[in-house]
Amino acid sequence: MVTERSVGGEQYGRFLVDIFEEWVRHDVGRIFVQLFDVTLHAYFGEYLLCIHSPTCGYGPALNITAICIHVITMSAGLSFGEHQ
Repeated sequence: MVTERSVGGEQYGRFLVDIFEEWVRHDVGRIFVQLFDVTLHAYFGEYLLCIHSPTCGYGPALNITAICIHVITMSAGLSFGEHQ
């Protein structure tokens, strides 16, 4: 939702850059920022969150009928289950 208190894309981008620069200088290895960690992993082809992945499939998702579809990664393959 956009309100009069919302920031624009450039402002949000600048905020992220400022936070990243501060984190790199002072906090790497001590404080973990999920957005930075998953972005770095995605850069190297390992997708920890669906929003960074070319396809989504390692977590629960709701289909249009609100049925929860669980996809659990198993060493032998994938296991699918569903419930409402």
